[in-house]
This record gives sequence, structure tokens and C-alpha cells, in this order.
Amino acid sequence: MSGFPRLIGTAFSLVFLACGTRVERQQSEPAPAPSIQESPSVRLRAATLVKFPAKVDCNSPAHWDGDRLYLFNSAPEPWGSSGKSVFDLGQAVLTQYQNKANGGRWIEATYKDDDGTLYGWYHNEPHPVCPAREALTAPRIGAALSHDNGATWQTSSSAPITETLQNRVWRWLACPTRSGKTPQVSRGSGIEGSGANPEPAGM
Repeated sequence: MSGFPRLIGTAFSLVFLACGTRVERQQSEPAPAPSIQESPSVRLRAATLVKFPAKVDCNSPAHWDGDRLYLFNSAPEPWGSSGKSVFDLGQAVLTQYQNKANGGRWIEATYKDDDGTLYGWYHNEPHPVCPAREALTAPRIGAALSHDNGATWQTSSSAPITETLQNRVWRWLACPTRSGKTPQVSRGSGIEGSGANPEPAGM
């Protein structure tokens, strides 16, 4: 009987050795590559062309009011349209500002406040800014607000926000007059509503 325990011990040693070899072999083997079914895939589908309801040559901001989407296209005056989605917009209607401005006003961005007020930011291109080159302009940025989802727009004054930008661009252009002399340009009125009149160095 003295040989039986020795036989049992030898058997257990062989089992543990085999298990250890199996674990080491599993750790050294690389992970199997994912199958085709598990890999990401992309499918291109044919789609119909979606056109804006009006001409546009700038941003086309949009906002939701309830379950209705309101969109603005500008080229240069803003046109508004609305519908259940961008794929279901009605006929565009020209929006109205409460005042006149030199040059068009393209609506570039909008924000619908919780109180129902719609805020809009536009860029304005006045003409002429250079008597000798009447095609040139110096774009300005302004802000407006609306209480009827952009059908009509109100501005605090006819002066855009970045009035000083126009003057800095004028100096940068250094546009000559028909006599060949550089015109004298006065400082702008500053940022509307802030009381500031910034003048960056080097400009």
C-alpha cells in the first residue's frame, strides 16, 4: 500500500502540470480577429436633393418653436420659412427690419430665448466706403431682436455693433480718392450699448 499514495501524488502532479501548461498557452495565444458580422459597416443610400426655399449666400440659421422649425436664408436680405422639419418647409417670405440701412443685412445666427424673444445677428455691407473703388465694402456686424419668430426685426439703432471695425478696415484698405490722396477717417462710435470705444494697438 505504500506505493499507492506515491502513485496518487504523481497523478496530481501531472494534472497540475497539464493545467499550468494549458493556461500559459492560452495567455500566449493572440486574441481571435473579429468576424465580419462584428465589424462596423457603412452603407451609402441614394437621397433626393433638398433645396432651401430661398436664395442664400451665407449662413442659414434655424430655431425651433414648439414642434415648428423656423429657417432664414439671406442673399442679402433675409427670407424666412417654417415647417415641421428642414424637409418640409413652406414658401419663404421676406422679413422686415423696422429701419433702413446702407447695404444688405444677412442674418448669420439666431437664438430663441426662454421668454419667446428671438435674437439675431447680421452682417451688413455698406457702400461705398472707398470713393475711388465703389465696389469695395467694409462689413459690419449688428444685432436685432424679434417677437414674431423673425417676421419682423427691431434694432436699437441704425449703427451696427462693430462700428469701429469699419474704420479699421478703411485704414487697412488705405483706399485712395480719385485725386490719389488717402482720405482722413474718423474714429467710430464704439460698441453699441457698452459705452466702449476700443482701439487695438497696431491698427
